[in-house]
Amino acid sequence: MALKFRRGNASQKSGSLSFGEPYVNTDLNTLQIGGASGDITLATTGDNASFDGLSVSASSFISASSLYVSGNIEVGGTVDGIDISTFSSSVNSILGYLNSDTSSQDVRLDNLESKSASVDISVSNINTFSASALTRLSSLEVSASTSLSTNDAQDSSITNLNSFTSSINTT
Repeated sequence: MALKFRRGNASQKSGSLSFGEPYVNTDLNTLQIGGASGDITLATTGDNASFDGLSVSASSFISASSLYVSGNIEVGGTVDGIDISTFSSSVNSILGYLNSDTSSQDVRLDNLESKSASVDISVSNINTFSASALTRLSSLEVSASTSLSTNDAQDSSITNLNSFTSSINTT
């Protein structure tokens, strides 16, 4: 006794399939099976778009070379011996630690930035003091120049006075 599936193109399929009813869609190269809340479609992708040599097994075990899932996946038991619930809890714990550690790094960075800002203020104060000292030095140079001019004028006056005194002594 052979198992036969109803075959045809998309337009030959009428409505939804009955629960458990198989249908081979020859236009799309898909196998459709009527589900409790709608049709389930199994398809191939890529170069092997025909059912030749394709093996689809579904009971408590599904085997495929690649799997595309759209939507959520719920897993009971383990995957390759790993309990997903325990694994998820462990990963969440590690992420919590990383968030905490990152937070302390942020505090240290804030402290470094604060220290850098105070260094910038200190440098700015030194620059301001240096500018003030330079201004005072320039004023001192102007004053010294003025004193030099005054000294030259007094030298000239003393020379004139000496000349005058000298002329009085000769008479």
